[in-house]
Amino acid sequence: MKLTMRRSVYPIAVLLVVCSVFWSCGGGSNNTPATTVSTCSAQDPECHSISVGGVTRTYVLHVPVGFQMRTGSLVLVLHGSGQNAAGIEDLSQFRAKSDAAGFAVAFPEGLIQNQAEPEWSFYYNSFADDVGFLSPLIAKLQADLQVPIGRTYVSGISAGGLMTHRIGIELSNQIAAIAVVAGAVAANPGDSAPHPALPQSSAGAVSVLILHGDQDAKVPYCGGTSTTGHANFCSQDETFNYWTAANNCSSFDTAMPLCDAQGNISVIVEKDATSCRGGTEVKLFRLVGGQHNWYNSSMNVPSQIPYNPTFDATTGVTTNDIIWNFFQAHAKP
Repeated sequence: MKLTMRRSVYPIAVLLVVCSVFWSCGGGSNNTPATTVSTCSAQDPECHSISVGGVTRTYVLHVPVGFQMRTGSLVLVLHGSGQNAAGIEDLSQFRAKSDAAGFAVAFPEGLIQNQAEPEWSFYYNSFADDVGFLSPLIAKLQADLQVPIGRTYVSGISAGGLMTHRIGIELSNQIAAIAVVAGAVAANPGDSAPHPALPQSSAGAVSVLILHGDQDAKVPYCGGTSTTGHANFCSQDETFNYWTAANNCSSFDTAMPLCDAQGNISVIVEKDATSCRGGTEVKLFRLVGGQHNWYNSSMNVPSQIPYNPTFDATTGVTTNDIIWNFFQAHAKP
């Protein structure tokens, strides 16, 4: 899955130790207007739109038969660069999970810049007001489906994973938890202004699940430059530490890092932080042998790739099951 970035630079936090690498890839000017992309037909009853700042934004909403308003849950799934709603539906198979588990699922669509590909305005790529799109969209879906904040969740892969981190930070008062597949938190220590403000109240804390392959060439597990040469990335250690500091976690199952100072992967395959603000949790699973992908096959089989020995019936063994089980366990009152 391709991941594209632009030149604009914004710091993600000043509260904690930040990543010392920068996004450094080329791209068009941030002044170039973003254009609408819609991959669903107006005749499709699941295709919807919402106007944000004079721009029509589209999303696919699937509400399974038997969905219960007021007691049901809502999951938003964000596609990667160059994808769209149909693409992430197919890759994630979250529609089928929605039918099986009874929650509503929405697949928002990014915009196109410079006649390139659908993209999200994650940090360092601020060409469109995607926070300004997703915030009213979440509020609208919560109102229409009568889903409370405490059962609203966001997940995403690749650029959608980067955007999911941003939503967890900036829209923490609208959701209960996030799950990021093949993404990272980025920070730029060269900027001095705090942006964005981190959650300060227990109501604003979010639980965080991270699933990342240790052989990911596009967003390297231990950080650094991707093999595609597009950019540098913060490590999963820095990503995990960002969230544990933001959530003020005080209990850790291990103090061992995920990677050593030389960028070598440690033996840790799971890292968990609890006793966090607002009863939240930060959990990371390393997908041994995993690449830049969303895996729908079982990941607890030693002879198969990816593999994680901690996956079982409780955690789930596929990406969908692991994410949904985590979300259910971290609903807010």
